[in-house]
Amino acid sequence: MEGLITKQEAAAVLGVTTRTIDTYIGRGLLERYKRGRRVLLNQQEVAELAQDKDEVRGPILNRRTVAALARRLARLERQVRLLLSVHEMDVPAVDLTEDTATSLHYGATLRDTGDNAIRGWIDVFLRLDEEALVVVERAVGAAGPPVFLRLCTFYLRHVRERADYSRSLELQKMHHSLVGAQKHLRQVLVAYVELARGDETRALLRAVVGPEVDPEGDILAQIAKLREDRA
Repeated sequence: MEGLITKQEAAAVLGVTTRTIDTYIGRGLLERYKRGRRVLLNQQEVAELAQDKDEVRGPILNRRTVAALARRLARLERQVRLLLSVHEMDVPAVDLTEDTATSLHYGATLRDTGDNAIRGWIDVFLRLDEEALVVVERAVGAAGPPVFLRLCTFYLRHVRERADYSRSLELQKMHHSLVGAQKHLRQVLVAYVELARGDETRALLRAVVGPEVDPEGDILAQIAKLREDRA
């Protein structure tokens, strides 16, 4: 089928296993299409994800210090205040807690198509990072973080399909900004998935070998050391 590929083909393009492809689908990085009993993926979407995955800047790190996390939360808090004003919610701005993350997630589900709302969301999209998504997941569950990428994709289509798009430089500029935001969100979701997988791996190691596993240490190095000790 033109434009659609299997999970195995997608895994080969992305250099991952089919199980990871299932994780990407579950996290909202890829959209699946059912054809009978077959699960297929959009070839262009897979290619774009492969490019964005390669361009994730720097190493994917776990939260190392409370101070580093506080700085990230402060940046997101400023955007929460902006979002609350965009949606005209009569709710005072608060520190980024699980309640605040719930409000942010709820705002994303409203899909306000006003130009000012879209501009406000672009600003939020560009300031989300993987650790912010961890807070969102803690607040509303694993289905929460992908909502922002879906909203950005929805806005891309909405702006492009506007009747005055070809005549409006402002709409074209907004579309360009949304393309950049979508790219950023894909990269953030990749980092978020890897961060979550790292936490799960450490939890598994602790369950198998005990509390001596360093929760902040390098996973692969610890596995190698465990193998040496047991050799």
